[in-house]
Amino acid sequence: MVVHGLKVRGFDVTVIPDMRKTTAGWPDLTAWHPRLSGRLYCFELKTMTGKATVKQAVTLRHLASVPGIVTRLVRPSDWSALRDEIDVALEHVERSEEEESL
Repeated sequence: MVVHGLKVRGFDVTVIPDMRKTTAGWPDLTAWHPRLSGRLYCFELKTMTGKATVKQAVTLRHLASVPGIVTRLVRPSDWSALRDEIDVALEHVERSEEEESL
């Protein structure tokens, strides 16, 4: 749901198929959008009952401290709010681009 939703909005999405082959705690999904300059989204995907490990929580906090990196633990029930947030950001960029072209 999250991956598809991001892709249809024009994001380039990377999901690591086997997280055992990465650094412990690294987020499941990274995404960027060519019109959202300076932003990288890093999401830890969980089921409705899944819990983040300590290493995952520490990694998300560290990444969030870097300017331009947006981190979040995302559950299926979070998609509608996340979708709305991303749509607002894209609309803001679109309005700014329209104003610049006037």
